[in-house]
Parts: sequence; structure tokens; C-alpha cells
Amino acid sequence: SLNLLFRCATGLSGTAWASWLALALFSTPMFRSASLGSADLWFASAFVSFLAIIILAWSRGRVTARDVVLGGCALGLLVGSKTTGAPAAVLLVVTALVLSGLRRMFGGAPIAWPRRPVLVVSAAALACVGAGGVWLVRNWVQFGSPIAPSALSIGGLTIFAGQPFEKFIRRRVDA
Repeated sequence: SLNLLFRCATGLSGTAWASWLALALFSTPMFRSASLGSADLWFASAFVSFLAIIILAWSRGRVTARDVVLGGCALGLLVGSKTTGAPAAVLLVVTALVLSGLRRMFGGAPIAWPRRPVLVVSAAALACVGAGGVWLVRNWVQFGSPIAPSALSIGGLTIFAGQPFEKFIRRRVDA
């Protein structure tokens, strides 16, 4: 993802510079200790990966089927890594859609999509569920909310009900 972002930003090969930069950054003791089984690393990696895919499609002016499927994988990892992954994924998708609309509104060429969008989006959804989104499905079936045990309310309207995790554990232990 760092290589791709470097290539999009500079037009140069990302492997020439970004790999060495990432190696230097991640060889420091702080990053080594932070990467020991932490969900934060998965979250950051998936976030940067999806962002790189968005920037690549934006710079090309078109979205390929590969972009959509890889984006689905990145979103699956993002939403499956932490509870905050789902809101981050929504934020990235909504921001990309708003920027695309603004681009079109101010005279820029619209971003072209693949010819069979239903097939491509279905493949992306499968990739999303397979890459980590399966935990959202599990939570929805088991708890009634994909972001369980957290709740989601917008403007006082409850989208997904939740309960404190401690109450759920105590209820299961007492049963």
C-alpha cells in the first residue's frame, strides 16, 4: 500500500523508495513492540490499503474489477480487526463518494466503473466477508447487531441496539 501511494503521488516506482522507508520505520523498537499481535496494526494496514485503492482509482479516472475486489478484502480486514473498523470503513466510502460527486459537479470527468457492476460488487462483498467481515455476520446472528456489543445511535435514533459487554458475560456465566 505504501508503494502504491508513493507511485500515485510521485509517478515513480514505489519499490524504489517506499519499501526502504517502510523498512526503516518498522525496524525501530517502537514499531516492533507495537506489532506483536495488536489489532491496531491490522486496522492501520487495512485502512491504508483501502485508501491506496481509492487514490489509485481516482488518479486513473476509472475503477477496475481488481480494485473493487481488493477494496472488498481491505474493508473486510478493516471491519473485522476492531469495533472502530466499521465506522472507519463507512467514513472512507462516504468520503470517496462525496469527492467523486464533487469532481463530477465541478466539471471533472466521472470515474468509470467496470461493465458488470453487480458481479464485481458481489465478488467484493464475498471478499469482504471472507477477509474479516464474517465477524460482523456472526455478531449480527448471535447478538442482533453487527457491531456488538456496541450500540449505534445517530441523532437519538437507534440503528443497532447494544448492551454493555460485562452484562452479557455475567448473564452467560450465571445461566
